[in-house]
Amino acid sequence: MDLYHRTSSEAAAEIARTGRFISLCQDREHAFFTDNPVGERSRQYGQTVMHVLVPAWAALPDEVFDDESYFRVRLEHLADCSVTVAPRP
Repeated sequence: MDLYHRTSSEAAAEIARTGRFISLCQDREHAFFTDNPVGERSRQYGQTVMHVLVPAWAALPDEVFDDESYFRVRLEHLADCSVTVAPRP
């Protein structure tokens, strides 16, 4: 499943280098993603967009809006996922 994670450029560089996500939100066991790389709501989380290929079974629906849906994924389920910086639209 193609999902996108917005973050700072510094955090994106570390994710790309290590392939590891560290949750800084209250829910420390999951990272949060959107299905729309240019969604309006997710822009608040950072200017850099990471593209992550996540197994569909690992993507838990979180919130749904008109232009994008949010998903949460347990950090351990991201260990073998393909992670790249998404090109700017």
